[in-house]
Amino acid sequence: MKFKTLLLASMMLASTAASAITYTVNFAASNLIAGSGPLAATYTISTDGTLGALASGNITGYTLSINYNGTITNSSGSSIYYNGGGVSATKSMVSVDFGRALAGLVLYNGADAVCFIASGISCVGEPTPASVIFLNSGLAYGYLPRSRGVEVIATAAAVPEAATWTLMVAGFGLVGAAIRRRSAAVAA
Repeated sequence: MKFKTLLLASMMLASTAASAITYTVNFAASNLIAGSGPLAATYTISTDGTLGALASGNITGYTLSINYNGTITNSSGSSIYYNGGGVSATKSMVSVDFGRALAGLVLYNGADAVCFIASGISCVGEPTPASVIFLNSGLAYGYLPRSRGVEVIATAAAVPEAATWTLMVAGFGLVGAAIRRRSAAVAA
């Protein structure tokens, strides 16, 4: 009876909906405005766990750290500009279709931003499509040119979901029970 209860509980947990996923990336801008020094960004994008095409409501927040000439600015929140679709997620990555007209995803805090923009729009005048690090203070901006195809902009750490852990622990429990039963039979 205990085995059936444990198996049923494991199956129910395995079938629950996906939980939130956080994706991360680090990148350095390869094309800078004249006079700018090194410019890099580290950011996270948090989603509600939706896989496939993402709508603006599926992106629940972000963190952003911009390093300009050794000076670091940090921000976080949910100020996200999203236009035209073209952003999708799997369990391991978020990608943008840089060939899709007017597609764009921008993480910003009212001043600094990281932009992912496709053809037909720009963040600060750079050629499109590109990923852009932008310091609104006017100090710097730089961009990383993109192809006109689908490219990964962030990846998720390989952490097993709760349901996977539950099934693994249940399996260990069943192996342990089988060993105890076998030991008890040999001792008798």
